[in-house]
Amino acid sequence: MAANRARAVAIVGTNASGKSALGVAVALRFGGEIISADSRQVYRGLDIGTGKLTRGEMQGIRHHLIDVMDLETRYSVADFQKSAYGLIGEITARGRLPIIVGGTGLYVRSVVDGYQLTRAQPDLALRDRLERLTDDELHQRLTELAPDAAKTIDPRNRRRIIRAVEIREQGFVFKTSHVNAPQYMFCQLGLTWPRDVLRERIGCRLRTRLDEGMIGEVRNLLDEGVSFSRLDALGLEYRFVARFLRGEYATEEELFDELSRAIYRFAMRQLAWFRRDKSIIWLDHAKDHQEQAFALIETFISRP
Repeated sequence: MAANRARAVAIVGTNASGKSALGVAVALRFGGEIISADSRQVYRGLDIGTGKLTRGEMQGIRHHLIDVMDLETRYSVADFQKSAYGLIGEITARGRLPIIVGGTGLYVRSVVDGYQLTRAQPDLALRDRLERLTDDELHQRLTELAPDAAKTIDPRNRRRIIRAVEIREQGFVFKTSHVNAPQYMFCQLGLTWPRDVLRERIGCRLRTRLDEGMIGEVRNLLDEGVSFSRLDALGLEYRFVARFLRGEYATEEELFDELSRAIYRFAMRQLAWFRRDKSIIWLDHAKDHQEQAFALIETFISRP
C-alpha cells in the first residue's frame, strides 16, 4: 500500500544545471543522504571530467555510489538499481531521506518506476566488437535482431543499443517493463535552464574543468594503461580529450569548441528523455530553485 512505501526524492536534469548543489542543499535541509545516479562518477579516477563534488562541496553530506568501481569493471543499470534499492532501505532505516541525484535517466527511471531488468550478463568481447561499428551500423544490427526495440531506442544512444544487441544475442527479450508496482514513493524534481543560459553554463563549466587539469587527468589514465577505446566508450569529456591527445584536434581551443557543442547536444537529449516523464516537477528557472524544491519536498513528506 502506497502509505507504507518508503519516500524518496529524485533530482534530475541536464548537464551543468546545478543538480549536485541542489541535492546537497536539500540533504542539509531535510536530513538526507545522496545516491549518485551518474554512470561515470561510479568509477574511481574519473574526477575532473565528471565533475565530482569535492569534500568541501559535499558539506558533510554522505554521498553513495561515487568512486566504488574500477574502470576495468562494467557497471550496468541493473547494478545501479540493485545498489539503489539497498541504499534506500538503509538510509530510510537510519531515519534519513534518500535523495537520488543525477543525469543518467535510465538509472533514475529504473528505480522510480521499478523496472524489471533482464538477466543477460555483460559480454565484453561482443561490446568491443560493437564499439567499432558506426551509429548507423549499430542501429541496423539492432533492427535485424529486435525491430521493436530499434523503434524505441534513440539511434544516437550507442550504450543502450549495444546493451540491447547484447541482450538479444544471449536469447533474452529486450524490455524495460515495470514490476507490479514501484517499490518507493518519489518526489521527482527537474532542473534546467533556457537554452542560451544552459549553453553559457556548459561553456563556463568546461573552461573551469580544463583549467583544473582535465587534460592531465586523461593523460594520466592513458599512462596507467586505460585504453583509448575505453575512454571513447566513456563519452564526452574523456572521448574528446583522448582524441585531442591523439592529435585529432590541433589546439585546446578547437577541443573546447567541439566538446562544448557535444555536451550541449547531449544536454538536449537528456532534456528530451526527462520531458517524457510527466511525473517530474520542473522547477521554474525564473524563481529561486532551492526554495521551490524545499516547498515541494516539505509537502511531499508531510502527506499522510
